[in-house]
Amino acid sequence: MLLRFFLFAAAAAAADTVTVVVDDRPVSIQAWPGDDLRRIGESFCGDRGIDINVSLRDGRPRCATLVADELADALYCQNRNNNDTRGFRFYHGAYYFDSEEYELLRVLLLRLGLVECLSGERITGGEAVVWLLGHFDETAPFYAMLRGVSNAMPRPTELGNKDALYEHLERLRDRVGDRAVRFAPRTWLSAALEAERHRRTGPLGGIWVRKDPQIELGGGIELARHWSDLDGCEHCILQRYVDRPMLLTDHKAGIFDAKFSVGVYLAVSSMAPLAAWMHREMLVLLCSRPYDERETDKLAHLTNGLLNQRLAEDYDPAKRVWTTDRLLAHLKTLRSGVEWTDIEDQMREIAAIVLTAARAPLLEASTKAAEEAPLFAHWRLDFLLDADARVWLLEVEIVPSAGTIGGVDEVLKTTVLRDVLALAGVGAPDVSTDAYRQHYPWLRGEACWVDETADPPNRVCATPDPEETAYDDEQRADVMDILARASDPLQHDPKAIDLIAAYEAARGRAGGYRPLFPLPRSFRYFDGTEGGSMHKTGLPDLWRQEGAVAADFVLDRWDHLKARLLDDEIRENATRDWTDHLDLAAASTLCDACVDDAMVFCATVGAVDAQGRVSVFGRCQRARDECAHAPRGLVDGVALASREACDLDNEKNITALLGLLDASRAATLYEHGAGLRAWCASALGNTTTAADASASALVRACGSSGATRDASATRVAVTTIDGCLAASSSVSAAVETAIRRNTPLVIHRAACSSFSANDPWTRAKLAESSSARVVTLAFDGTRDRSQQIFSGEITLGDFLALAGGDGTSQLPRGANASLYVLLTDRHKVDGVIDTSSLANPNSAIVATQREGPVAKLHEAAVAAMDDALDLDGALEVAWTSLRLGAAYRYPTHVDCYENFIAQLDGAKNLTFFAPEAIRELRPDLATKHWPRADDFALRRAARTAETVELHPGDLAYVPLMWPHNVATSAWSATANRYFWLRDTCVVVARLSLGFVVVGSGRTWTSSFCWKRGAVVTADEVAGTQLGDLASMTTLSIDSGDLDVIAKWASTGVISDATTNPLFVAQAGTSGDARYVAFVDRAIAYARERASGDDAVILAMDRLAVELGLEIVRIVPGYVSTEVDVRASFDTAETVRRARRIIEMYEAEGVDRSRVLVKVAGTFEGIKAAEILEAEGIACNVTLVFGFVQAVLSAQAKARLISPFPGRVLDWWKLKDGFKTCEPDDDPGVLAVRRVYEYYKKHGHDRTICMPASWRPSRGNDDPRYAVDEIVALAGVDRMTIPAPLLEILAEETGPLPRKLDPETAKANCKDDVLADDETNRAMSESRFRLELNADVCATTKLAEGINAFIAETLKLEAAIRAKF
Repeated sequence: MLLRFFLFAAAAAAADTVTVVVDDRPVSIQAWPGDDLRRIGESFCGDRGIDINVSLRDGRPRCATLVADELADALYCQNRNNNDTRGFRFYHGAYYFDSEEYELLRVLLLRLGLVECLSGERITGGEAVVWLLGHFDETAPFYAMLRGVSNAMPRPTELGNKDALYEHLERLRDRVGDRAVRFAPRTWLSAALEAERHRRTGPLGGIWVRKDPQIELGGGIELARHWSDLDGCEHCILQRYVDRPMLLTDHKAGIFDAKFSVGVYLAVSSMAPLAAWMHREMLVLLCSRPYDERETDKLAHLTNGLLNQRLAEDYDPAKRVWTTDRLLAHLKTLRSGVEWTDIEDQMREIAAIVLTAARAPLLEASTKAAEEAPLFAHWRLDFLLDADARVWLLEVEIVPSAGTIGGVDEVLKTTVLRDVLALAGVGAPDVSTDAYRQHYPWLRGEACWVDETADPPNRVCATPDPEETAYDDEQRADVMDILARASDPLQHDPKAIDLIAAYEAARGRAGGYRPLFPLPRSFRYFDGTEGGSMHKTGLPDLWRQEGAVAADFVLDRWDHLKARLLDDEIRENATRDWTDHLDLAAASTLCDACVDDAMVFCATVGAVDAQGRVSVFGRCQRARDECAHAPRGLVDGVALASREACDLDNEKNITALLGLLDASRAATLYEHGAGLRAWCASALGNTTTAADASASALVRACGSSGATRDASATRVAVTTIDGCLAASSSVSAAVETAIRRNTPLVIHRAACSSFSANDPWTRAKLAESSSARVVTLAFDGTRDRSQQIFSGEITLGDFLALAGGDGTSQLPRGANASLYVLLTDRHKVDGVIDTSSLANPNSAIVATQREGPVAKLHEAAVAAMDDALDLDGALEVAWTSLRLGAAYRYPTHVDCYENFIAQLDGAKNLTFFAPEAIRELRPDLATKHWPRADDFALRRAARTAETVELHPGDLAYVPLMWPHNVATSAWSATANRYFWLRDTCVVVARLSLGFVVVGSGRTWTSSFCWKRGAVVTADEVAGTQLGDLASMTTLSIDSGDLDVIAKWASTGVISDATTNPLFVAQAGTSGDARYVAFVDRAIAYARERASGDDAVILAMDRLAVELGLEIVRIVPGYVSTEVDVRASFDTAETVRRARRIIEMYEAEGVDRSRVLVKVAGTFEGIKAAEILEAEGIACNVTLVFGFVQAVLSAQAKARLISPFPGRVLDWWKLKDGFKTCEPDDDPGVLAVRRVYEYYKKHGHDRTICMPASWRPSRGNDDPRYAVDEIVALAGVDRMTIPAPLLEILAEETGPLPRKLDPETAKANCKDDVLADDETNRAMSESRFRLELNADVCATTKLAEGINAFIAETLKLEAAIRAKF
């Protein structure tokens, strides 16, 4: 029978006797250290008729386990003098006795040879290890009993409680500036929120996350959009939702556009000195639902694992947990400038700042808590990445879950827990034992644990085995020896030697942990990249001033000393000379030798010949030496630091060479195109299995444009769905949405495709009709522009022999010839039968030989498309085409129809370009291609490209006028179906490409394309100077008149609109009924939310927003709204007003990405821009008259500056007394050119140069002189131009030469970096004010501009005040 029993430890009468209590009766049990306590427990329970089949959560027998733990407690944990066998205890409340949180830890500790004592709320002092579940401050009574190692570092709530953490960060911000908080989303702490919410109503402005800190395990997390959503939450914290999060997709797992968080495990092994470590294995958690900013289901927004597991019925935790390797592999597929080193640098800085901010209270608590027990911390920092790869801190998890859901979660957490136990000194496991390898399968002889069901695969590789390193006399002697060799005075400080020796012992036990504190001078990134350093960021100075104590300076000095000694040793042996034109075997040999000597091999691609042979330039050097910009080869170098990375000559090892090519700019230099394709073909041929870890990356790299990554570029967004898993209604809805939103779509259906080897378009079936004749087309695959080598009629058999085979050497351009066959029924639409036609070369064969094999082949493609697409309603079929070929590349182009692509056989890479990135390529409407763009512009456009690989059954939608190209590395058969909208649909004339093309109904010519929207003839733009200017510079209209803005926006050449206080004042006082309505709405808005002067000021801000809300409906791009110019010398007020403006826009559904907040180019205004940009609020720094204003704005990462060349000319004319000048000699033009050249030379691509305010350089004799400065600056990033000057440009038909381009600008720039510290590229306030003071023109004009705008603002204020 099952008896009721209670067990507790009693004082042992003898070392071998333990007294327990069963049903309130004491019972003595005899046991000795080393006995099998579980067996004794089973015997004890069985003898008393207790049911031994009742189990704990983890499967252990309940009764026997409780008895065994009691025995162990008395034998091992109550005896402080027992050093032979060590005991461990889980400390917790009674509720957690049977907690799954301990399952992984229990196994690890047992395999370290420890014995488990009874868990609970007691500590006796004999424990070797105590693991706490929970958090405590230094007053907890158990600290007095602690003697063993414990994760009980006190008062972690200084980090884990958001109120406390943000108070620490805000205090640090007061001393060091916004660097202390720029990684934290805007947060209302509970006290401030409580005071504010009782007087606030309506929408919050965008999405916020509400967190009740009193509710754990994700239960207190909710989304909030209105102030009323905070009702009932008295202690809530409100945090701004991070807009535009980076998303993850895994087609195999059915994961699409999932928001995710990254958990980085942080260990603190010592608080004085601070020794902190970050683990390489991160916990990546995905949301359960696809991300949609409009979605109200919080499972699409919140990544908390417990919350998702609790609320999502279909939640599969194994699929929603990604490892470090999987995340890194995924990031490499994003050809959008996402570099892991940039991300990790941000994470390290955030972790360092957080520990710096909270160091004082943490150190105080640790000092008070326990003098004898070695305490450590096991925490986790949870981060979020946005679409720009900016890292945000979500929270510090001070009790990270040690429980597991199995699979990758178990493997990852076991790895981290193993290493944190070793780091803390508990002990390192003996990985050579069979038992160890059996329990940890990823260490069973293989290098990694891999889950191949994911793509990229989930993988956890064995971290370096922790050593059995303890602080001892030998360690101490080693430290003293190094100090003596360096003649360092620390050799005479015994306490310092002890601190250093203890730290070095911890380094030996670190396993997968990487040092964070002391701030390392060099480290290896999680992706294996060498050369990381936290001493290039200014963090050491911040740490020394704000957080460091004497013990920290000891370790910092030691770290510097070791680095210096190592540098000296390496310097003696370093190979400084570059070795050029190494073949791969020689490069690998030299690289191996470098790695063996603890150096790195800096390598860069020297050339790729037409046969695909790669030559390498390289040298041995220190890891800390610059390699990325090595002045050899194709610009960018790679530091190879391992034998695996050096294995360039192994044809099976694609990863090493691929990484080298990817980091170089070989893929963007067209003269290397043939060689790269040859190398790709060879490499693809050697990638024999789909399981090859590098196969997918190789296919993407070889099939894509191969452009250099650019962190400042915004990657084009391509929607992808799994057509096999999704319901047909979901697929239809996705197609409808893509057409309506004019965005690319890919439907993956290869897994459920019905296509087979017997289909007529396969090579084998085509060979059966080898005598049939077809017209082939050939392009030069090395040129991404409008061109055609030849077309000619040959047999289908000859085509199959030539396409992608050795026979291409017989063709013009040889291996560069991209040969393919195009079959269409377009002649049914345009009635044109012409074998020389680029669009329909086989029209005669398809039209006249209806029963022939070629026509039948086309009919089969039409039937396949009929089966694949069902688009009744919105679209009407124009025609269908079939493309056949191998190893061909069709140049980048746009289509004048909606285009659906179906992959029938083989594979094809389809590359989408972002339309906004290529407007400067000046598309030729007559040919659909871009023959007028230079190679630099093409390469830059390619940085935003997204490549998808299509397999048989896959479908893709390419919107009308969307730039794209296609490429194959092997055989491919593809059907295209082109559609036009129904006759009742309206035509869209404005395109983000910056040019206008139109048509109507079902017409199509080479000069017209059509789309939904208003009709405008191309003649209104094409051939004018305005059209030419729009093709090279993004144009904005400088006006507050809605009718004028609408008129010019309809031409398509205007994408943005700028306003200023003058325009707002004119609108507010005009009397026009529309503007009167704006004023009335602004006043009503302010009256509801404020009173007195505050209401008047709020109404003025709201009026500017009301005008902007109307403009944003007219123009497709930015609308600029200016902060009250009277705040020009108040950073805090500028920031406050700007945030309020953005909140008003977002409350009306306008995303902040559409708004530019204008701030004055004062020091205070530019610093406000820096703060706002860090929050995702784009800024336009206006009233820029001097070079120093432009430089500081770029250093602040302002989105845009507005220099005023006309007003600069006014000042110089008044000063020097001249009346006219040539435009190229115009002082205002020269000032803007200087800024543009500086930006291009020194890498300030993020900041746009947009001049405004124009004057006639040559005077007023000819009205056309009014655009002199505009013409002289043609090619600058952007311009804002008033309507009268747009009229002049639209009337002029003469050629408009480009005056500014990036490459020439770089070469012409004579200015060095203007900064106090070239490493930080930052300018101090005193330097800025000194430089501005020396620029009399800028000082004078800045004051005049501010005063003029203040005058207009006061007029508006008086008018608004009169209406209250």
